[in-house]
Amino acid sequence: MISMTSSSSLPRPNLVEWFGATLVFVAAVGYWLPWLANRSAALSANALDLAEWVGLAPAQRQMSPPMPASLALRGVLVILALLFALRGRALRHWLFWIIALILALTLTPPLEFFRGQFADPNYQQFAGLVLSALIGIGVVFVFRQARWAWRVIESGLAVVGISAALIGVSSGFETLARTGMPTPIGLGVLVSGMALMAWAVIGIIPRD
Repeated sequence: MISMTSSSSLPRPNLVEWFGATLVFVAAVGYWLPWLANRSAALSANALDLAEWVGLAPAQRQMSPPMPASLALRGVLVILALLFALRGRALRHWLFWIIALILALTLTPPLEFFRGQFADPNYQQFAGLVLSALIGIGVVFVFRQARWAWRVIESGLAVVGISAALIGVSSGFETLARTGMPTPIGLGVLVSGMALMAWAVIGIIPRD
């Protein structure tokens, strides 16, 4: 059963909570750094651009579900949005909620989707992810004062984010390699992965 308490009865956020927010922010910065780092800037891409490139491959669109590498790479952004919402809950600060919404809305489908192009699997994926992110943020907001195992939830989401990044990079690079494109791993993968891994571990440390 969910137990609700007033915000005044919640414990004051400690340094670990703020450090967690820093790690989530670092992971988000890493998401926009190059995940594919070729010498030519035109052949380098952050996670969101990499998802778009990989999604153009016919082999990816013919899979079931379609475009799994793109789904994994974009899914990391959903995880980051939820983690920011959870940091907003823990630290009781509006800024984290705004960042969560901005990250979620980044996955809004192009205008063509709203003009009737519902059959495009790329647009369908965007729509499903943005809806999932907004619902998740809404759930965290509505139940923000509930006594749930929030630390376990955050650590679990961080692990899911790491797994999605690994799957997306592995599958995406394999797809691009088939086209003859070099696929050197970028700094962004390491930054996001290490930050999420650190929070997955630190997040479950007991705190007063």
